[in-house]
Amino acid sequence: MSKKTEKSDRKKALIDIIETDEANGLYEMTDKEKLRVVSKCFEDTIWMAIRYANGRHTYAPYVVRDAIKAYKHLYPEWNIGFDHVVVNEYQRFKDRPESQSFPDSDWLADLFTPREQPNEV
Repeated sequence: MSKKTEKSDRKKALIDIIETDEANGLYEMTDKEKLRVVSKCFEDTIWMAIRYANGRHTYAPYVVRDAIKAYKHLYPEWNIGFDHVVVNEYQRFKDRPESQSFPDSDWLADLFTPREQPNEV
């Protein structure tokens, strides 16, 4: 088992213990612990928000982009994992003639920097 997986498993176990004790009235979470739980929730769900907002010609891409920017300001070491779905959708769209009538900012492929992209063979 890798150290990263081991650390992740320990964090999950700690959260489970805290939630159980809190539900039983044995423990009250500190603000720092609450922030960690909220942070974990954000990291676990942001990929779905990105996929939902990607390519929408609404305010959704801007909201997601702003949320990620704010989160990165608090946690600069955090990186979004590369998402082939988002990037591939953008590339397919750019190949279509109607792509010129919509701004690139409706797409979230720019969230994935080139160095995060895996080498393709």
